[in-house]
Amino acid sequence: MNVTTRRGNLAGPVLLIGFGTLLLLINLGRVPMSLWGALARLWPLALIILGLDLLIPRRSVAGSIALAALMLAVLFVGAGLALPVVSPSETAGGETLNIPSGGSGEADVSLIPAAGSLRVGALDATEPLLSGTVRLPGRARVATSVKEEGDRTVIILRAADVFVVPINWGAEELWNISISRDPRLWLSATMGAGEIRIDGKDLDLDTLKATTGAGRIEVILPAANAWADLSAGVGELLIRVPAGASVRLDATTVLGGVMVPSGYRKVGSSYLSPGFKEQGHLEVDASVAIGGITLTEY
Repeated sequence: MNVTTRRGNLAGPVLLIGFGTLLLLINLGRVPMSLWGALARLWPLALIILGLDLLIPRRSVAGSIALAALMLAVLFVGAGLALPVVSPSETAGGETLNIPSGGSGEADVSLIPAAGSLRVGALDATEPLLSGTVRLPGRARVATSVKEEGDRTVIILRAADVFVVPINWGAEELWNISISRDPRLWLSATMGAGEIRIDGKDLDLDTLKATTGAGRIEVILPAANAWADLSAGVGELLIRVPAGASVRLDATTVLGGVMVPSGYRKVGSSYLSPGFKEQGHLEVDASVAIGGITLTEY
């Protein structure tokens, strides 16, 4: 006699198990961090898995196990196919950016890619104010806005006319941006999915804001007098601060963990560095719904 069960909904549990396994492998370093961005593009797999779940109205226990295995196989194969979408590489070709300083003592820079890889660092020279190269897929372009507001230059660079598809072979956005280290800087980076890396140790940072829906954000902060606001829906936040710096980290995660150097003490939701001082400290607000927050010293 065949033992059958009523059809339960396997799609939800399988998606949780599959994505949870992928996130665990990322955090353990078994797969590239660039898979964070790929996960955001895998939403069509949910439809495929749901369709498989609805295909057989009644099934045996063995059939349920086999179907769950098939769903997981579809999920992991899809993740492997999507990985090239956000694999970081050097920008070849694309648009060249060169924005002169105009003598302003302050700069407000907003970078808004759609999805892919963003790298930001300091220029070796004082001129120009901003330079770099950007490669965008298809007929997409960089929409540039530059305004002078008193002693502040306001720059907005946005990916325009970008059509994001779930799986896109070799057509990711690649942004390499360098900013002058002279002006006091307010920097904002917003991306739907992918990797953001900002090396700000040689920049005169006042405020840094970085946000991604799914992906990895890595920032290197200067010694003092800066505020960083970092957030991700699903992903990893990695913050590097100078050894011995006075730091307050306010970390929030719904499903994940927080790692800080030894000697940091927790006060409420904040982590304070050894010998923390209010005057001239680094203020870091970090939040991620699903993923990890790690603070290290350099």
